[in-house]
Amino acid sequence: MKRQPYRAEIEESWMEPLLHVPPAKGDQVNVYNRLMLAQHEWEQALTEAREVLAANPLMKTMAEALARKSNKRGDATLLLDDTGKMFLDVQYKNTPLRPTEPKRKWESGLPSLHTLQEEAESLGIDTAPFGRSKTLLTAAIEAERSKAPKPKMMRTAPAVGPVTLINPAPKEETPEQPN
Repeated sequence: MKRQPYRAEIEESWMEPLLHVPPAKGDQVNVYNRLMLAQHEWEQALTEAREVLAANPLMKTMAEALARKSNKRGDATLLLDDTGKMFLDVQYKNTPLRPTEPKRKWESGLPSLHTLQEEAESLGIDTAPFGRSKTLLTAAIEAERSKAPKPKMMRTAPAVGPVTLINPAPKEETPEQPN
């Protein structure tokens, strides 16, 4: 995997000593103060430009025309980036403008690899040839299960006629006779 460069914003308390140099001849303000004033003015100008663009009724029409010209279909808008450049943004259905939650990882419907390996070993299957493939291991387990004999169902004869209960008659008491 290619590593991405790391970039972090530095606090102004670290930036000021580096850029705080005496003003050049003829300047009244040093470099750091000029930079901060320009940055503040730029942020205000960008905010105003974005508000004007959003309120302009022609923006949507022009965005749709540019999208058609680019052979794109979807919800077209015109946006200003932080450098002040305008660009066409086409969003397709069911996709947010800026996704806020990460994409869900893909999950298979199969049990964990450890569970499958334990089940295979209990059936007497060597798991080494299958590696980490859950699909192949599941197929081998199913094949082994199909080899096992299935229990047979026993049929019983249906009852014919009504069921009668026979109770033996009580024994009559007879006196014992001597021999």
